[in-house]
Amino acid sequence: MANVDETAKSADMSRVTVAIVLMDIVGSMRLIAEIGDLDFAKLFKKYYDLVGDVAQDHNGIIVKSMGDAVLLVFNNVADAIPFVSRLSNSLVKNQSNDIKNLQLRISLHIGAVLMEPRSYGGEIFGPAVNIAARLSTLARPDQLVVSYTSIDHLPPDQRSLVRRTENSELEGFDGKVEFGRIDLSELRVT
Repeated sequence: MANVDETAKSADMSRVTVAIVLMDIVGSMRLIAEIGDLDFAKLFKKYYDLVGDVAQDHNGIIVKSMGDAVLLVFNNVADAIPFVSRLSNSLVKNQSNDIKNLQLRISLHIGAVLMEPRSYGGEIFGPAVNIAARLSTLARPDQLVVSYTSIDHLPPDQRSLVRRTENSELEGFDGKVEFGRIDLSELRVT
C-alpha cells in the first residue's frame, strides 16, 4: 500500500499512503489531577512502551506522542485493527492496575502523507493526518472511529466489525466525512 511520490522524495521528504491511527487517553486531565503529573508521566511511559511493543508486532510505527495522544502509521490498513485489538486486550489483562483501566478514543484513516526524517525519528504532514485527528474527537470512550476510506480498504472480516456508517462535518474541511464505529469491547478476547 505504501507508494512513494518521487517528487516529494527529492525534497528530503517522501509522500506515502499509510493507515494513520491516533489514540487519546480518555479523562487524562482528571487522572493527572488525581494522581499528579509525575505519577501520570510514569503511567504514560508504561502505556507508551506497551503501544510501541504491540505496534512493532503489527508492523506499525509510532510517529510521535502529543500530550497523552499517540500517532502511529501502518503501511497496511489491515494491520491497524489487529493492533487496536491486541492493545485493548493487553490493557484489560494488564496486571498493573494503573494502566489496566485506561480508556481510549481511537481513529483510523488512510491517506497520503508527507514523511520527513528528523533527528528524533520522523514527522508526517497532510490533510489525512488532520482528518485522523478530527475523527478521534468523534470517538466515544473505548471506541475506534474508522473513516469510510479506511473501511473500503479493510479485508471483509475486519469490515464486518464496523457498525453503521455515519457522517459529520469536520472542522477545517468542506463537506461531510463518512465513518463507522467499532466498540473496543467487540475486539476483546475473553
